[in-house]
Amino acid sequence: MMNTKAIVTLAVGESFKSHWEKVCRKNWETYAKKHGCDLIVIDHSLDDSEKALRRSPAWQKCLILNDSAVRNYDQVAWIDCDILFNPAAPDVFHDVPLEKVGAVNSFSDPTSEENQVALQRFWNIHRSVSNIAALGEYEKPEDVYLQYGPPVEPLSAMLNAGVLVASPKHHAEVWRFVYENYDDRGQHTYYENVPLSYELIKGDWIHWLDPKFNHIWAWSKMLHYPFLQESSPRTLADKILRRVATWSGNNYERRVSVLCATSALLNCHFLHFAGCPKEMELVDLEMAGRGGVRNLGV
Repeated sequence: MMNTKAIVTLAVGESFKSHWEKVCRKNWETYAKKHGCDLIVIDHSLDDSEKALRRSPAWQKCLILNDSAVRNYDQVAWIDCDILFNPAAPDVFHDVPLEKVGAVNSFSDPTSEENQVALQRFWNIHRSVSNIAALGEYEKPEDVYLQYGPPVEPLSAMLNAGVLVASPKHHAEVWRFVYENYDDRGQHTYYENVPLSYELIKGDWIHWLDPKFNHIWAWSKMLHYPFLQESSPRTLADKILRRVATWSGNNYERRVSVLCATSALLNCHFLHFAGCPKEMELVDLEMAGRGGVRNLGV
């Protein structure tokens, strides 16, 4: 083993693995090499028990610190497989003590004030959607903990488990405790995120990272690019013009989306496409590597 640090993710299932290979591999390898990290992509379940099959695969991240491919590193950065790195992003391990878990506060992304604006716009758009109850509308961290229920109690902060810097030596036990002692209570409780957040914050394990290390793409859309949201019905004329533009090879809406997604990546360190992994393909990684975006064109 050449390095003492590693970036780790799970890409289980052919669709997830092939998508990661296509969209992420080169971007991730470049970041890992730049910062002296190994890259470990686990493409199989770490637990095939009946309990594991009944819950979201996201829970498997709680087991990675015990895995033979991971446990001998001093520190690892868990990264969800729907994240892209800004080529200019700094080292996520920097300044994270070995005994702490580095994480971003979900309610400080990109700032506490902007997070509240983004949340309100998100709920305003989705209140008319039939599955809004499944999402579990919330305004503050305490609401999300209450949605999960006992034994979790409300806390005033909640981490986003998409990016976590941890030490197998110091944290494998508490991560596995979460896996073995908490239930998957559905999408509105964000699977493993709430109990993992609860145990790590309650136990004073957290070193808060700059929110730029786990910026949610949806928040960029809500704050800066609300025109990308399908929030109102299209007119017949608009539908026709859209089809003609696409047919003629001038898909202007996609070109605008590419500029926005690439700009969002340039404005953070790690861009997290939670809930919309297909939109990762919008990012122009070639231009991002140059630190800019292409001209919009005609």
